[in-house]
Amino acid sequence: MRAQFVIVAAMACAAAFGDAFEMERVNARAREIVAKMTLREKVNEMTLATGTLADLKRQFDAGACGHVISALSLADRRAIQEYVIENSRLRIPTTFQADVIHGYRVIAPIPLASACSWDDALIEEAESAAAQEACWFGETLTYAPMVDIADDPRWGRVMETSGEDPYLSGRLAAARVRGFQGRTAADIASNRHILACGKHFLGYAASYGGVDCRMRDFSKREVYETFLVPYRWMIDAGLASVMCSYTGYDATYSTFSPGLRDFLRNELKFDGVYMTDWDTFAHAYRAGVSSSPAESARRAICEGGIGLSMFNAGFTNLIEFVRRGEVKEELIDREAVRSIAMKIRAGLFEDPFGRGDPTKTNGCDAAVLATVRRLAGESIVLLKNDGVLPLSLTNKVWVCGPYADERAEVLGQWAQSGRPEDTVTVREGMERAWGYGEIGWSGDTCKLEWGADTVVYAFGEPRGWSGEGPARGSLELPRDQLDELKRLKATGRRVVAVVFAGRPVLLAEVLANCDALLYAWFPGTTCGDAVADIVSGKVNPSAKLSQTIPRAVGQVPLTYRKRRQWIGFGYVDIPNDPEFPFGFGLSYTTFAYSKPRVVTPSPKAGEAVRVEVDVTNTGAREGREVVQVYVRDEKASVLTRERELKEYASVTLKPGERRTVSFDLTDESFALYDVNCIRTVEPGDFTVFIGPDSSTTNSVTVHMKDIGLGASRAGH
Repeated sequence: MRAQFVIVAAMACAAAFGDAFEMERVNARAREIVAKMTLREKVNEMTLATGTLADLKRQFDAGACGHVISALSLADRRAIQEYVIENSRLRIPTTFQADVIHGYRVIAPIPLASACSWDDALIEEAESAAAQEACWFGETLTYAPMVDIADDPRWGRVMETSGEDPYLSGRLAAARVRGFQGRTAADIASNRHILACGKHFLGYAASYGGVDCRMRDFSKREVYETFLVPYRWMIDAGLASVMCSYTGYDATYSTFSPGLRDFLRNELKFDGVYMTDWDTFAHAYRAGVSSSPAESARRAICEGGIGLSMFNAGFTNLIEFVRRGEVKEELIDREAVRSIAMKIRAGLFEDPFGRGDPTKTNGCDAAVLATVRRLAGESIVLLKNDGVLPLSLTNKVWVCGPYADERAEVLGQWAQSGRPEDTVTVREGMERAWGYGEIGWSGDTCKLEWGADTVVYAFGEPRGWSGEGPARGSLELPRDQLDELKRLKATGRRVVAVVFAGRPVLLAEVLANCDALLYAWFPGTTCGDAVADIVSGKVNPSAKLSQTIPRAVGQVPLTYRKRRQWIGFGYVDIPNDPEFPFGFGLSYTTFAYSKPRVVTPSPKAGEAVRVEVDVTNTGAREGREVVQVYVRDEKASVLTRERELKEYASVTLKPGERRTVSFDLTDESFALYDVNCIRTVEPGDFTVFIGPDSSTTNSVTVHMKDIGLGASRAGH
């Protein structure tokens, strides 16, 4: 398995190396175009406009419409593209940008849910399907992936992340970028893929009390150890653009931050478009860190290195700043080159109308639906099962609860392009599996009839409680729903609880009043089919939590990656451990792990440490297990973390089958940032844990000699 991963990585590196030559060609062509442009035309390239077709035409005429974000029809997108090209002296096309966060027409599980699949290949396939759909509607770029690392589930936008771990988030972010953009320059320029924009740079999830944009300070060390990690993965995958955050770093607003600019341009060597979030020039003025939106624009390019402004014509003021000698024109040239290069990469100069297919915009594509259904099946986490699941098709089943026949809520936030009428409800999915007329159901009242022996209760938090803006002071589910669950359990029937949510919620009462618990998150368009697939046993659940589920809100912020503690203080009123740890998830079968083995106990400089473990399916069903590798540095010069995820791989085993799973741990798996934030491997003992989740004690010791990475790896 490891050999296969190495081959895939080598192929990706070869493709990236080949595309480096292509980027030189693209940049050279962009520089030639910019050399012919007037100052006004270059500033136009730095502005992202919104509005109706008429609004956009006016903004283009005013020199403030180099890119478009707008809910236009496909016909209007073509019309504005025609208008822009016909009225552009150099016939420069525009881009169309949108929030393709978890699907376009067919809505996939929210990112926090899809991350529970731990399936790089399937996530890449799903994002590729979303990109194809977006192309049919004429889009060019998506504001995704969102790679903020969140340790506080009260934060509404945790649903948009891939969870609390930087390594998992990084690997999956790279898969998402490859899905959106493809793997080659030809893919990016085709009418099957769109450009990706990683966000939010940097540390946006670090918020007080989980409240959006209430900035919590973080250190340079946290930048290196946590927040930069997913960006490295995305940039290596060819990421086209990056969006700054609404917050800041070291008390400097992100849009103006030289520190963040240097992290992006110097540390990560990113040379793509760096854009603002929505209207940040005005936000900075209201926050009191700028004297005017125009001054925000000047500081954004001069200090923050920003090259594209979203929904703000503030960059048009740069023309006057240049004339007064307050902004150097070469700064504008640099950003215009990046904007033009992005359009060249997207193939817009060769075929500005290639994205858009009116024959594909009326319904849901069958292939896309099939991919999303598989992803939803791998995203629903089985948290409890007292032998109830899977249900037999002979079971008399009653489906009820506020989400039993719900279409819109189960899509979650950031599903603007999806249609609720396309959603398969839990009731419909169960009826398809059991046969119409073989399932009893009720709406809000949950009246039990039908002689049912099992109740499937679908409930959860409203989707409006998560997303951009909403935060929660508590993490309980609605009281009326919990009371209804208790009433159902009191009838003596078996109860399967299906919880829908955009974040981890408190589950103590749910666990006490059900026989089985499926955490469905917000699974999207194929919701009902995915739930029925798991309830019926057609799909054996394999999802693993991408976010720790706490016992009490007082435990948050909460992550398994906590720094090592020398004294055992803890809570006096609750256990210290979470309700469910990061990486946890049950199956309809069981797996046994052997003790890990070190194949290369004394590695030489630059040599990988091979560790392996035997995994056996000890149950009666074929199943997929995600094998997780964590490393702890036992003695170090700085405070390290209790353990950190360093590798994972999935293995599918038949009943009784055993397989050896091998991992080659490079120096990066053992490295730390020393007191000077230099990336190095310090000699000593490391504990390597291999098991089914982050709480595993199954481990082996690896001794690393003095093979430090050295000063040449500073900040890496």
